[in-house]
Amino acid sequence: ALVAICFCCLFASFFSPNQAQAMDPSVVAHDLAARNKTWANGFTAVYKELRKNLRPADGKVHYLHAHPSPKFNGIYLWDSAFISLIWNKWDPSIAKQIIKSVLQFQRADGRVAHVVSFQGISEWTQPAVLAWAANQIAQSGRDFAFAREVYPRLRSANEWLFRSRRLK
Repeated sequence: ALVAICFCCLFASFFSPNQAQAMDPSVVAHDLAARNKTWANGFTAVYKELRKNLRPADGKVHYLHAHPSPKFNGIYLWDSAFISLIWNKWDPSIAKQIIKSVLQFQRADGRVAHVVSFQGISEWTQPAVLAWAANQIAQSGRDFAFAREVYPRLRSANEWLFRSRRLK
């Protein structure tokens, strides 16, 4: 659905309704094919970049995990959530490991750090997009085992946010 929405927005951005109606259908088809190749090249570049930024499990991190870029060597909460959603389209097992890599460093009180890196664990956090991403991944593959595995930790994180991040 997202690709279809993006395609419709792309089409609308290049042609006004009057231009599209006035153009020869073969010209429109040729132009869209050329743009589609550009999109394919873009998706290939995104895939290569995300693949390059995957890190294997090691002594500290028990799961495959994602760095947002070479300059940001760490497991970032929001970045991991969004990166996992992209990986879910290509390889759901990688998406699930990215979610688990963030939850691995959850504190006993439920707080999930904004970033975990070689410099340490951040004292900051961010809103609960990780729960949303995990839910999207579980629902898309109807993976109830994954949902049952991560739900207690995600619930704990949301409860911590409710207790600790409220306006007084």
